[in-house]
Amino acid sequence: MICARLCFPYYFRSKWGSAVAKKVLMICANHWFSFFRVGSHQLARELVKKGYEVAFVSAPISPLHVLGRCREELVKRFKIYYSGGAQDLEGRLWTYVPCCIFPPNRKFFLKSLWVYRNWQKMTIPSVVKKVFKNGFREVDFIYFDNALQPFWLNEINFRKAVFRIPDNSQGFLREYTPALEQQEGELVKKVDLVIGTGISLTEKLRKKHHAVDYIEYLPNGVCCDHFTGKQESKPIEYHKISNPIAVYVGDIGYWFDFKLLKSLAYQLSKVTFVLIGPSKEAEKHFLGISNIKILGPRPYSAIPGYLQHADVGIIPFDVSRFGELIHCVNPLKLYEYMAAGLPVVATEWEELKHLNSPAFLCKTVDDFRNNICNAIQFRKDKSVYQDFAKKHDWSARAEKLIQLLSK
Repeated sequence: MICARLCFPYYFRSKWGSAVAKKVLMICANHWFSFFRVGSHQLARELVKKGYEVAFVSAPISPLHVLGRCREELVKRFKIYYSGGAQDLEGRLWTYVPCCIFPPNRKFFLKSLWVYRNWQKMTIPSVVKKVFKNGFREVDFIYFDNALQPFWLNEINFRKAVFRIPDNSQGFLREYTPALEQQEGELVKKVDLVIGTGISLTEKLRKKHHAVDYIEYLPNGVCCDHFTGKQESKPIEYHKISNPIAVYVGDIGYWFDFKLLKSLAYQLSKVTFVLIGPSKEAEKHFLGISNIKILGPRPYSAIPGYLQHADVGIIPFDVSRFGELIHCVNPLKLYEYMAAGLPVVATEWEELKHLNSPAFLCKTVDDFRNNICNAIQFRKDKSVYQDFAKKHDWSARAEKLIQLLSK
């Protein structure tokens, strides 16, 4: 474990006039304005509420990215970079996307350990100087949710460092590299606290890093107020749907069980399946199926309306093919569906069994079909689901994180 690098009293005046500024540097995979509002985004908001000033620095972009498909998310990242960073949350959060010549990637020479070790030296302008210029040379703690930027441990003054591991990285077969695995192992040994978001994931981390005794379990959560604070108006797309709605919100990646959903759509012709998320893969698999509506990404602010006016939330993941990844997933969408008062029907996997939630867990297509019908026909009072969600609010998660770091 690293030693705390600040051995002097940590006092300086913040730009908001307080005598003591609590600061955190958050190194995250997703950019701040991403469609994917993951745990790091929510923790950043909660830390701001608790008086912290936050620098939120995401994975780098490169001119090489322009050679690929110009997706909306990529455009957002370049806008943040060209603007020199952006402010949010009443100016208490500053976010930045660095730009480098050679970004770490699993293609060609970019997957080499040398690139993973040195890409930050080729950022224009220097990402380190950029962070310093914005007032984060000294922080209370550094937070990582990936191992792309471990160099920060040698660049700034900090008291504690935490590595929050949201998924079993090795399960991402199309993204993982030996260089990233090596950096992840090194980062685990250097920080003061390692957090696994799932019980299965935490157990796996403890077995893999058996010499490390500061690995703790801290699951995902939900911003209950965002989903239950007020009744949203019905989304315009729903006005054209008279059938019961089964909704899915999130990434529609290769771990999504396309075969399962296609079977459900044919068997439940009077149910409309609405998919909200990046739709490239989905469009290939569900072309011509009239009761599958692919809406594409929607802003986080609009998601409560899509959930509140649906009948059931679904999580159809392909556990049989991608169990190494899925068994370790503590799904954000389960908490969000329930916070909106939705019953949940999901494929059964280890972490969901540990959660002991009111969700319907399914092993077969028949299970999934029958449970969707039961959830729609015999819908329980939504307080059953919302009471479960309230136990997992992000405010409590952030408080627990701070407690763990204070030990």
